[in-house]
Amino acid sequence: MDVLLRKSSLSDYEIVDEMLCKLHKYHVENKPEVYKDIGRFFSKSEFEKILEENNNSFILSIYDGVVVGLIWYRRSEKGNKFEKNRTQLWIDGLYVDERYKDKGIAKRLLSKVMEIAKNDSIDSIESMVWDFNEASKKLFGKYFSVRASIMSYNLKL
Repeated sequence: MDVLLRKSSLSDYEIVDEMLCKLHKYHVENKPEVYKDIGRFFSKSEFEKILEENNNSFILSIYDGVVVGLIWYRRSEKGNKFEKNRTQLWIDGLYVDERYKDKGIAKRLLSKVMEIAKNDSIDSIESMVWDFNEASKKLFGKYFSVRASIMSYNLKL
């Protein structure tokens, strides 16, 4: 499978928003106590502003001229009185169209971010993966170690 990876541009707004809405819907279905159902993930102007910021990036996976997946990450500087200074890439979202799953696309997208991080001397790549998301736990588990767990107790069920 010959897959092209490239950074997104404003002309990709519709497909990026569609994919992020599908990813968000998956979270709504599995964590309705946390997430709201929404119509749009970003407005076009919000997306444009995000693209203009140097710390946010979307990489798209294109197969046969069709966008079939994306990874959204942002760069941030960490450090304070209690934590050491470090540069982090935070993965906000990873999505692959259902029709193209199990073809190595998510792995290629994640590998691309790992390559970018190495080339830019980033200290760490991090993400939060919900416990219900078996596919992401499996993928991230191949490369990432668990640094922390978030435990929750819902008072309003």
